[in-house]
Amino acid sequence: MIRQFEIRWSDLGCPTAPDLYDYKGKPVLVTRSNIQDSQNNPDAICTVICATPVSGPETCAVGEIKLPD
Repeated sequence: MIRQFEIRWSDLGCPTAPDLYDYKGKPVLVTRSNIQDSQNNPDAICTVICATPVSGPETCAVGEIKLPD
């Protein structure tokens, strides 16, 4: 099962290094390219994609990032 939702970059704490970051108790993978795309703008909108495999825990990662106008 796959689901997605949007959050602000600031909801992840405005990460500056690739790692797993907590969002409401769920680890969300942030990559170096996510950090570059966000331009460290706390109001950037991130699409988070979560997948639940048949067996194993749900995994979430930042996908597209949109900067505010």
